[in-house]
Amino acid sequence: MQGGRRNDNAIIPAAWIEDMFANGDPKAWSDGDLVSYFGNRPMHYRNQWYVLRDRAIAFGLGVYGQNVFVDRANEIVVAKVSSQAPPLDKRLIDLTI
Repeated sequence: MQGGRRNDNAIIPAAWIEDMFANGDPKAWSDGDLVSYFGNRPMHYRNQWYVLRDRAIAFGLGVYGQNVFVDRANEIVVAKVSSQAPPLDKRLIDLTI
């Protein structure tokens, strides 16, 4: 949220963050196996993060409903913990997004 910095400390290189948002391949995503899990949204995957291209939101996805969302426009980070039964559930992923 703060360009990879916390106060005056660099935590994540800003170039890495920009690369994640700008350089994923939307065609590779739309041709891939997981697109149906995300409601066919305009997305890409880069640097272990999923990116909603139309909203500038990046998120990490774990099994059983774990998520971390980073919404740059609204300057908010949300962590979601869960213990849903199936490791991946299309309906619940769509509902969460």
